[in-house]
Amino acid sequence: MKLNRILSIAAAVAVMGIAATSCQKSAKDSDNIVTLEEAEAQFASELNDADTTQVLALGNQFMETMKEGKVDEALAMLYTRNEPGVGGAGVRKLTEEEIAPLKSRFEQFPVVSYAIDHYDFSIPSLNDLKYKYVFRPGSDTGKLNIMFNPVKLDGQWYLMLKQPDQPAKDAQNALPASAAIAMPSDNNAK
Repeated sequence: MKLNRILSIAAAVAVMGIAATSCQKSAKDSDNIVTLEEAEAQFASELNDADTTQVLALGNQFMETMKEGKVDEALAMLYTRNEPGVGGAGVRKLTEEEIAPLKSRFEQFPVVSYAIDHYDFSIPSLNDLKYKYVFRPGSDTGKLNIMFNPVKLDGQWYLMLKQPDQPAKDAQNALPASAAIAMPSDNNAK
């Protein structure tokens, strides 16, 4: 009888311990959910003039290399995210299959001249760097835009193209300031 009571108490203590651990884990997970406005303020506080300089240098180097007609060299500057479950949560260079349609685009619509339209920092994995470029001088229709998504990972900036499904500040799919953002618990952006 005494043994049953001891086992019952031990089981109850174990259940309470598991429940407490579970609650603590849920509380920690929910601590990482912030609004876009809060995430942007946090990221902005971590940035300095060197970040702006680096991002603009990457974009300008890409555009200048394209303007010089070095399409392959310019495209070699681009990165993309690893697929989930493949190679971790980092970045990688574009594959030949990913480069092929971009190469075709820039051979068909070469960069003759360009100007920066705007840039905006939001969070380490979602930023805007937009250029307008001319591919047919003297024509009102010979102009295009290109939007980059510069990403900061482990203190390093990587130049990526903005994907159509990614929000941009100047697009209809811009995220509202109240949007919930899951911030990583170990801040890789530093």
